[in-house]
Amino acid sequence: MKMKSVSSLFCAVAIFGTASVAMAGAYGEPEQAEEMPRSAPVAEEVAPAEGFEPFPYLAVGGVYGQGFFEKDAHQINKTYGWGVNARVGYRFIPMLAVELLFEDVIEFDADSGGSGESENIDRKAWTLMPNVKFFPIEGFCEPYLSIGGGLIYADSGNDNEVKVANTNPGGAKPASPFITHSTVEQGAGFAARFGLGADLYATENIFIEGEVAYVLPTGEASHYDHLTVSLGLGYAFN
Repeated sequence: MKMKSVSSLFCAVAIFGTASVAMAGAYGEPEQAEEMPRSAPVAEEVAPAEGFEPFPYLAVGGVYGQGFFEKDAHQINKTYGWGVNARVGYRFIPMLAVELLFEDVIEFDADSGGSGESENIDRKAWTLMPNVKFFPIEGFCEPYLSIGGGLIYADSGNDNEVKVANTNPGGAKPASPFITHSTVEQGAGFAARFGLGADLYATENIFIEGEVAYVLPTGEASHYDHLTVSLGLGYAFN
C-alpha cells in the first residue's frame, strides 16, 4: 500500500507539472528557444547589370558597285565595278554612332556599246563623308540604318574618249577605229548616301559588317549615282 501511495503521488506531481507548462504556453508566456519559428533567410544581393560604355571602332571591306549611267550617258551598257572602303567611327550610345567613311569604286567597267568592238572606259568614283548610324537592336546581330553626305569625285576615264571599231560594209579591210566622246562629266560634287546594313559579332570585339547603300551625287559628278554592296571586317575597342 505504501508503494502504491508513493507511485500515485509521483504520477500526480508529473501530471501537474506537464499541465502547468501547457497552460503557460497557452497564456502567452515565452516559449522555449527550440520552439520559436526560424527567421526568413536574407535575400542575396543581385549584382547590377553592366551599363553601356561608348567605344570607337574601325572596319575595312570590299565593295561591288552598280552605276546608273542614264540621262546623257545612254551609250554605256556596262556599269558595274569593284572597289574598297574603310570607316572609323564612335558609338556614343547603344542606338547611335557616327563615322567617317571612305569608299572607292575603282572601276565601273563600262564600254560604249553599239556595233563592233569597243574599248573600256573604266569610269571610277570615290566618296569621303561622315555618316550617322542608328541601331534599333542590340545583341549578336545589330541591324542599322545609315544616313550621310559629303564629297564625291568622279573620273570618266581617258577624258571620256571611247575608241570604237568601225566596220566597212563593202570592203575587205576594216575601217580604222574612230574616237567618240561621252557626254558624262567628271569632277567633284556633293553626294548623299543612304544605307542599310548589319553588324554580326563573332566575338565581343570582332564583327562582320554587310551593307547595301545608294549614293546620290550632284554637281559635276551628277551622272555617277550608284548602288554599293559591301562586306567588311571590323574591330570594336570596347
